[in-house]
Amino acid sequence: MIAKVTLAGIESLTAEKASILLFVDQSTTSKDKSTPVVTASSVRARLTKVSGTWLIDS
Repeated sequence: MIAKVTLAGIESLTAEKASILLFVDQSTTSKDKSTPVVTASSVRARLTKVSGTWLIDS
């Protein structure tokens, strides 16, 4: 599987917390299907700033 972020955006942002939304295209192949199948999806992540570094919280 190969995943590529096609768009990203900030939903909310404070000094210590952030919520982001990523749009991802996933390309998968298998031994039965050599032609890639592309699926679009979205991912929401919450981040927390720890010692100056943004880390995924949930």
